[in-house]
Amino acid sequence: MSDAETSGVIKIGEMEYAVGMFWQTAEDPKTVKREAKLAAKQEVVPADLFVMREGFVVQWAIGWSSQGHKRGMPAAAACLASVLSGNWLGVFEVDGGWWFVASRRDAVLPDGDILYDNEDEPRTRFE
Repeated sequence: MSDAETSGVIKIGEMEYAVGMFWQTAEDPKTVKREAKLAAKQEVVPADLFVMREGFVVQWAIGWSSQGHKRGMPAAAACLASVLSGNWLGVFEVDGGWWFVASRRDAVLPDGDILYDNEDEPRTRFE
């Protein structure tokens, strides 16, 4: 991640959501948990949390408690992907910055869940 890219937490209403997670499509839906745990250990800053997303596409994502992610916290990208289908992207102004989120063929992209501290980079990616 660049200095302007980060992970964190956004608040919508009274609910907090994890953003800035690293998403991957599961190679095998039966081993999704093992895939996520292995990837978490391989990060430069090892991840200590993960989430699984089931449906048309089975995915996992890793997160970091050091970035405010908590066990049981919903992942914002997964929530959005559960109500939108196909190919889409969005940029949302949130407390603390700008959230870029993108999906292709119903899967959140690996670099499609990023919190930026300014508007320029997500605007460029969106365009």
